[in-house]
Amino acid sequence: MPRIAFISPLGGTGRTATAAHMLSEFAARGLPVLGIDLCPQNQLGRYLGLMEPASQGWATSAVAGQWWATHALENSAQAAFLPFGQPQPVELLQLAQRWAQEPGWLDWQLGQMEVSDDTVVFLDTPVWPAPLAQQAVLCSDVLLVMLDASLRSCQAHGLIKGMLSCVPASVMSVGVVLTGFDARRPSHREALHTLRKQWGQLLLPYIIHVDESLAQAHAHALCVTQHAPQAQSAADMQGVATWLELQCQMAQLAQMAP
Repeated sequence: MPRIAFISPLGGTGRTATAAHMLSEFAARGLPVLGIDLCPQNQLGRYLGLMEPASQGWATSAVAGQWWATHALENSAQAAFLPFGQPQPVELLQLAQRWAQEPGWLDWQLGQMEVSDDTVVFLDTPVWPAPLAQQAVLCSDVLLVMLDASLRSCQAHGLIKGMLSCVPASVMSVGVVLTGFDARRPSHREALHTLRKQWGQLLLPYIIHVDESLAQAHAHALCVTQHAPQAQSAADMQGVATWLELQCQMAQLAQMAP
């Protein structure tokens, strides 16, 4: 199964929103997908149509020692996903201790899932260096580093380079995605200029612009390419999805090689 992790050491960079859009866009292309919310905030389900956070999820199953994939859901776009759930605070602390002690826990759990080999798994991670974010970095085929058009993203360059220094050789591709870009704002244009110098070809050319269509699509639990296909943000998301689909194909070919 190709695995894609959406990661960042910064909060509010659009990790969850982009993961949800990619899930729905891949599903619309007829590709089997499974999204996994690795963050206790339970926001992935909200972007995919849940009105309230799911009380049951993979984390609540893990606390009880049960198979963690029993609470999978599917939205109207036929995008399957596993919500985090709402374990009690003391239970969450116990899980966090286990994740810190077992760095291969997530990889093992993903390997036990009974889904087709061509299912693309999207991992919506908490802010790095949370234990599950670190584990996602270690066990994914493709990493998308999410940054916003701000000075803090430019200043985080050294921190992110350190994060990527832990990436194993099994990771096939790394890309940097810029979100929330407004070309009318000088600070955003300056940030884009700096980030291009810092990241070079790792920065994807598909910059995700801010427009009202994104908010409207979120309100209807739809991918923006379904809700407003002519919007700038729809073209941006399609570009990112096409890049990801190519990386997944390359990862599958590499796994099949003798």
